[in-house]
Amino acid sequence: LQIIGPYLAGSTSGNRIGALATMLKDIDTALALSGESRSAMRVSSEVAAIYKKAGDAVGGDSDLTSLRTFYGIGKNKINSDE
Repeated sequence: LQIIGPYLAGSTSGNRIGALATMLKDIDTALALSGESRSAMRVSSEVAAIYKKAGDAVGGDSDLTSLRTFYGIGKNKINSDE
């Protein structure tokens, strides 16, 4: 959160910090490993669902900071479920 927090808050711009699809792949890997060890990762499951929904709406190649727009934090709100 210390790394991505400023990006999501909009106070930092510049370099990409990671595509949604890449983040989702990493979380899916962690979830698969947790299943093998019978460890519950409830928060990670929720994060994976958020990344998938956002990736479907804005494109998996979109930068993680596109979550700001998806949730209406930026100027153009994409998510119309709320």
